[in-house]
Amino acid sequence: MKLLIHARNGIGLGHVVRTGRIAGALKELRPDVDIVFATNSRYTRALGGRYKVYVLKGDTREVDAGRYPYEEYLRRNAAAMRRIISRERPAALLFDCEFDGDLLSFCRGRSIKTVFVLRVSKPRRFAALKKGLGLFDRIIVPHDEGDLPGDQRRFLRGLGAVFAGPIVDPAARPRRGGRRNILITLGSGAGIPENRPLFSAADAFLRSLREDGPVIDGRRVSVEVVTGPFYRGACDLSGFKVRSTTPSLARDMCRAKVVISGAGYNTINEIVSTRTPAVVIPLPRREDDQWARAAALERLGCVRIARKGVLAPLRGILREWESYHARFPRIKSGNRRAARVLSSVLASVP
Repeated sequence: MKLLIHARNGIGLGHVVRTGRIAGALKELRPDVDIVFATNSRYTRALGGRYKVYVLKGDTREVDAGRYPYEEYLRRNAAAMRRIISRERPAALLFDCEFDGDLLSFCRGRSIKTVFVLRVSKPRRFAALKKGLGLFDRIIVPHDEGDLPGDQRRFLRGLGAVFAGPIVDPAARPRRGGRRNILITLGSGAGIPENRPLFSAADAFLRSLREDGPVIDGRRVSVEVVTGPFYRGACDLSGFKVRSTTPSLARDMCRAKVVISGAGYNTINEIVSTRTPAVVIPLPRREDDQWARAAALERLGCVRIARKGVLAPLRGILREWESYHARFPRIKSGNRRAARVLSSVLASVP
């Protein structure tokens, strides 16, 4: 029995990281399932070498650079996926990416079950997806049901979607004591224009520490930076501990007093699951509303948005750290529930 996972990703890591965690949970439930990945990402180390991986040519950076339109990018992906499907002959295909109607018809013609991972979407994207969602055998929503706008929630209920809950790092264990350093994470580190607000904020903060000394309100601070695998020198990181990647960002957060980061899906889930107060810089994304996600947590009092630099909100968190730490909502991992959906789909294959 074989499952093929199409995790898009070009400039980011989110799809590969998320589906890798679901795959890990599925292997615990069904060790007999052979899992194969197809992704545009050049960074596949997040999968730990546990699966066969096809790396598709081209990614969204080429679209952003104007080399060809987005529609052609989707067509190229679909053509490559048809070749992989013909070679691998999976029983089911999990999409965590944009999908192509012709590719779904191709799967249906070969009796391949299809499952779609659908995140909370901006209204325009959700409207574009609605017609195609009914073509899938199952839909996994990696959020709690209450996280979705009412119109999206009602529509997905009608399709029998499973609200699995957030997909999180199963290795991380939140703790209260032993938290000392400030952790800066630059996501994938890709030097795209949309990431510049995060890079600029981190650069200005580190410059202030170099100029004035690593002391904030009388507290000596230690700073650690995880740049991401695609980082190409957008910040001056001299004088600080720097790594390009990490086996587990969530475990790093468990040791951190405060995180400085963007507000992407995986990063925010890790901040919440490890109960690590954070200064966040929401970034513009085509499909993802990082501002809405960050604002919801700021209203709860567990993170602060850096509207005019990092230092002022960071000082506020350090002064009242216990109150920020205590205000995090409870998070229940959706990894296993998502895996159970896939297991049931595979069990339904004749």
